[in-house]
Amino acid sequence: METAGRTLLGLGALGLGVISLLYADFAITWQPVPEWVPMRAVLAYASGVSLTVAGVALVANRGAWIAAAFIAAFLSFWGIVLQAPKLIAGEAAAWLAPAEILAVAAGAWTLWVGASQTAFRARAVQLGTTFFGLMLPIFGVAHFIYIDFTASMIPEWIPYRVFWAWFTGAGHIAAGLAIVLGVIPRIGSLLLALMFSSFVLLVHMPRVIANADNRTEWHLLSTALLLTGAAWIVASAIARSTSPKTDA
Repeated sequence: METAGRTLLGLGALGLGVISLLYADFAITWQPVPEWVPMRAVLAYASGVSLTVAGVALVANRGAWIAAAFIAAFLSFWGIVLQAPKLIAGEAAAWLAPAEILAVAAGAWTLWVGASQTAFRARAVQLGTTFFGLMLPIFGVAHFIYIDFTASMIPEWIPYRVFWAWFTGAGHIAAGLAIVLGVIPRIGSLLLALMFSSFVLLVHMPRVIANADNRTEWHLLSTALLLTGAAWIVASAIARSTSPKTDA
């Protein structure tokens, strides 16, 4: 599971990095970056190069722990500092982008500290998985508030799209509670990772194929890959921590 999570996290970072380089801009799904940020184009290129290198390192599993540490730090800064003005201004749905960014950061943190050999490793991993779980109810609430938009993202060939929008929203909340409260966290995190994987396969990949020249769709796919990778990393960490201990 961790290998799948690391690879998907890397593909998502690689996708955002390449798009940033192509458009000389930051991730469109997490905009706007505050106007006070100087040299936006230069920083966008730097962001693109950094994410591309980190993505390749994760996919190739060469220096992956360094790449995970970078993504955790970079996205934490992005989610807290760069998104704060929108939250303070009370913009509509301003809480959703930081939740997505920080959930991915929590997954990257979990991957990074999970590879360490320090005495606080177990507590650090638990911190990452718990913080990831705390973000999930925010996604669920967003499904309910914007139910029509959520339903419109579901492919037309799937019947009862509004039902599935409600169902997946409830799934986010249930998984978050399972992880945070430690109530069947292994099952909850695994089902969440499978649900996120289905979003990539059934929703985002077909939309990219149908609109290959649409920048937003590529951003949405990359973000979905990041979240899915983080979910598999968290599921793997929880599976390890809840596995029965056996004597040698």
